[in-house]
Amino acid sequence: LQMNFTGNHTDPFALDTLAVGAASSKPGVIARLMSRSTTAIVQNAMLEATVDRCQAQLTKTALEHTGALSAMEAQLSAATPQATGRYRAIVDAYAMKSIQRILGGDGYGG
Repeated sequence: LQMNFTGNHTDPFALDTLAVGAASSKPGVIARLMSRSTTAIVQNAMLEATVDRCQAQLTKTALEHTGALSAMEAQLSAATPQATGRYRAIVDAYAMKSIQRILGGDGYGG
C-alpha cells in the first residue's frame, strides 16, 4: 500500500481522508490494516482534539468577554464612582465562573 500525503497537512482529520482514499483505491485494505483497537485509538485522538478545540474556544471567549466587561466596568465607574465596588464584584463574579468552566467545572450551578 502506497500512501500519498499531499494535501492539507493542517487538517486534524486527515486520517479520515487518508483512510477513505485508501479504502476506495483498494477495497478491504483498511479492514486488514486497522484493527478495532487502532480504530478506537484514532477515534479517541479525534475526540481529544475536538475537546481541546472547544476548551480553547471557551478560553478565548472568556478572555474577550472579561476584557469587554472590564472596559465597561471602568467606563461605568468613571460615570458613577459610588457603584465602583458593585461593578467590580459583577465582573469578578463573571471571571470566577469562567475560570471554573475552563478548569472543568460547569460554573453554572452555584
